[in-house]
Amino acid sequence: MNHAPTPSNRFALTATRIFDGEKVLTGHAVLVEEGIVRSVVPIGSLPGDVQEVYDEPDSTITPGLIDTHTHFMRWEGPLFLACGVTTIRDTGNDLKWILERRSEGAAHPWPRILCMGPLLDGPTATHPVVSRACADLEDAVGAVRETVAAGVDGVKLYVGLETEWLPAMVRE
Repeated sequence: MNHAPTPSNRFALTATRIFDGEKVLTGHAVLVEEGIVRSVVPIGSLPGDVQEVYDEPDSTITPGLIDTHTHFMRWEGPLFLACGVTTIRDTGNDLKWILERRSEGAAHPWPRILCMGPLLDGPTATHPVVSRACADLEDAVGAVRETVAAGVDGVKLYVGLETEWLPAMVRE
């Protein structure tokens, strides 16, 4: 940025484009309060008490970095945030454990957690600590069903799966 905002109670950032994590917005501002992004609002809807507005023309503001491949551990949460990573996709962890971490995330200095649960692998799991071995096609389809039913954000199919199992697992 050309102007380093000072930590005031409230200020706004504007740019040609703002990516809100889902879509690109124009004519919007990022409202920051006490150093925390509180909302993205149309510029005309900024509260009247926002005195400082920093404009960065010909630029794009993004909500933060996204690490798309991690195996989350509690101690990493503050480090991710310190490096600007605001969302992680955990690509292999104990299912119950990672779902608990995701649900308690707002109470900790952690990024948002998207989780895949365990790696769904073939009969001999490549990484036994973070994998679920699937003995046969029926077991593999059942593993997908159970993982999805638990509430994950995606499913990771791993290298040891039999190729002919994949269509049925993907359909499930």
